[in-house]
Amino acid sequence: MAKRNWNDHADQRAAAEKFLKKTIADKTFRKKVMADRNYAREMFKKVGDIDVPANTEVICLGPSTQERAKLVVFALPETTVPADKPLDALKYWLAAWEPY
Repeated sequence: MAKRNWNDHADQRAAAEKFLKKTIADKTFRKKVMADRNYAREMFKKVGDIDVPANTEVICLGPSTQERAKLVVFALPETTVPADKPLDALKYWLAAWEPY
């Protein structure tokens, strides 16, 4: 049983800090979590000692803008937003590198 609770934001931050510090200190670990999302999720759970839900994906990218540009995460607009009107795409572009 994990010591940290996924539903506690302080626990999430503490787990993330521990996980990220390991990616700095261990180059082999860093390469593995960047190459394999399933491994990254399991290691975040293990290293961060947190109960990461099964439906949560952990994606690790390098810090450069070129690496960050390889991932796009959108929060889809509500279906009530008019599709025939201009839309601010950046409002829904949540993660990685926002296009400039």
